[in-house]
Amino acid sequence: QEARLTYDKLNNEKIELELKLSKQEEKNKELQLYLDQIQLKIRSLEDEKHSGLLKIKELEAEKNQIENQVNYAQKHEKDLAQTMIWETKRHESEINNLTKRLKESQNELLNHQKENNQY
Repeated sequence: QEARLTYDKLNNEKIELELKLSKQEEKNKELQLYLDQIQLKIRSLEDEKHSGLLKIKELEAEKNQIENQVNYAQKHEKDLAQTMIWETKRHESEINNLTKRLKESQNELLNHQKENNQY
């Protein structure tokens, strides 16, 4: 009789433990599924991060190219401005020389006319 009670008690404990084990295994499956979902989300976010970093590098390269173009354009504009200054000064000098020669020629002509008028 006592052996039977011990047997029944142990059998009940076994059934309770099997039930607990079954619940734990089910919980483990749920946690594993949750872990798999989290890992997929992490991979997705890492892919997104990688794409974002590539985009940043592309934009930085584009920015550098634009900055180089702007610098080139500014240098070219400065060179053109300097050339215009030099050309303007050269033309002003030529105009001054031509004006001086014109006045000299006019004076020579006047002197020549005066000389002709005296005779």
